[in-house]
Amino acid sequence: MGVIAVVVIIFTGASISQTITFLSRSGLELTATYNKSLLEHTYSAIRYPMAIGDSDIIVEQFDDIKQNMQGVEVYVTDFRQGITYASEKERTRSPMHQHLHQPEAKQALSDTLQSGQPPNATFTETNGANSYLISIKPVLNERSCHHCHGSSQKVLGAIVVKQPVTSIFAALGATRVRLLGFYTVEIIGIILLLNLLLSRLVTRRIRFLAEQTSRVSAGDVSVEVWDDAKDSIGALTRNFNQMIKGTRDRMEYANSLKLGIYDPFFMVDPDMKITYINEAAAKLAGVQPEVVRGVKTCEELFHSDKCQEGCPIKKALATGEASLGTRVIMTNAAGRAVHLSVSSAALKDSTGRILGAFEILRDLTKEVEAEHMLKESYLREEEAKELLQERVQDLSNILTRVADGDLTPRAVVSGQDDVMDQLIQKPNETLDRMTELISQTQRAAYTVVTGIHHIARGNQSLAQRTEQQAAAMEETSATIEELITS
Repeated sequence: MGVIAVVVIIFTGASISQTITFLSRSGLELTATYNKSLLEHTYSAIRYPMAIGDSDIIVEQFDDIKQNMQGVEVYVTDFRQGITYASEKERTRSPMHQHLHQPEAKQALSDTLQSGQPPNATFTETNGANSYLISIKPVLNERSCHHCHGSSQKVLGAIVVKQPVTSIFAALGATRVRLLGFYTVEIIGIILLLNLLLSRLVTRRIRFLAEQTSRVSAGDVSVEVWDDAKDSIGALTRNFNQMIKGTRDRMEYANSLKLGIYDPFFMVDPDMKITYINEAAAKLAGVQPEVVRGVKTCEELFHSDKCQEGCPIKKALATGEASLGTRVIMTNAAGRAVHLSVSSAALKDSTGRILGAFEILRDLTKEVEAEHMLKESYLREEEAKELLQERVQDLSNILTRVADGDLTPRAVVSGQDDVMDQLIQKPNETLDRMTELISQTQRAAYTVVTGIHHIARGNQSLAQRTEQQAAAMEETSATIEELITS
């Protein structure tokens, strides 16, 4: 509104200035025309009396001008600027330049007396409270003047007319005041009318649209403005509604994406405050979603081992770079350590300014447990392998001693009833039978020796000794055969 008022004032002021300038110029031009006409009439009236040298008639003409033309001053000067005739008789014989107060007028009079050419313009001067319009006309030395002045002087003098214009300037001033008053009232009326029209057609509608825009900037996207006008504001309003609808659609799309994320997910603002957390993330932390939104930071909620150093969220907020698959260990509300794989990225606006960040978490508890089980299984297998190697080595050592003739060592059975126990048990049984057979052989040999001893002593008959010896030999042969078979 202020701009429109300034524009109206500027254009109206320019119009006032042009009007006043035109009126002033027109008034001065009319006065100058009248002044030149008076100059020509005066010259025509005194030309003949001057030609015949009748100064009385000239004086009467100037007296008539004095009486009938109030305020008009007419002077006739010689070529030395001395006043010869004047409507103001007391100024006769005085220098003309004493009665001209404007330097340009004085210079114009001197130029006219030298060149014989009238000046191209009139001159305005002010003497006290009075203003005059000055016109100058040269008096040339015509043929009719030669009988008195001779022919050597080209210019005999000049006629100077001073027309009072004080009343004209006063009238122009009054006109200027009236015009200023009229245009001031006009400007005020135009401004009030424009203000009324703008208030009804523009200002109210724009103010209402601005209020709705403020609501949108505060986060309320349920705003809808109705304006069916065909002007630019109506088009702006319709575009505003379309923009809000697009914003709602994008927000709904984003909300749908958030709801569609099954894994634990949360978002933070630049101060690390949690602005959104889904049920899965809240359940993982052991809290309710509404308790932490806008209240707690992610560090206060998750207590991760990366919170102080290497935090993916802090990295995203600081550099805008994403982090994928970072392994962290968090402590939930129950104090239980939970292994997680997290991926984080920054949330940016259209200018690239970081507005926050989000993080998606994946619970690795089952994977970690599987890793522990696999590791324990591997360790058990390694222990079993080492034990098996030890038992095989023990068995090998026993067999080596047996091969050297030592039948006393036995392999230790673990009691697990595994294949190795079965393998160990067979050699142990074989060694036990071999020991038993050897014992039987020793006893049989002892019997043979005893029989031979009896034979040697002759206590028995040869037949008995022979039978006993044969029986002993058979028993020894059977034992050896059984040993070989085993």
